Amino acid sequence: GAKVCAIGDGVNDAPFLAKADVSIAMGSGAPLAAAGADAVLISSNFETLVKAFSLAHRTQKIIRQNLLWAFLYNVTVIPVAMMAWINPWVAGIGMASSSLLVTLNAWRLRKV
Repeated sequence: GAKVCAIGDGVNDAPFLAKADVSIAMGSGAPLAAAGADAVLISSNFETLVKAFSLAHRTQKIIRQNLLWAFLYNVTVIPVAMMAWINPWVAGIGMASSSLLVTLNAWRLRKV
């Protein structure tokens, strides 16, 4: 089913926050609501929440890209290396380059 994100700030919100898949408490609200929440917004500005969801979406996208690249690379290059169609040092350089590509792709998240 669908994932539920709950946002609350009062004691009456605590049960709802506890049942949600992701719970966010407002920092200016009741300590009980904040204690059971997955995240706490320090300010009452919802712009922070929008940025957090945007970052989460971009993170998932980059993770999928990295997993797809790693899968495709390993499915194609490992059999070629096992059949000795390339030198081991070439395979090693290829693997290091692949890891560097994945790291640089993930590094794009720092721009948020």
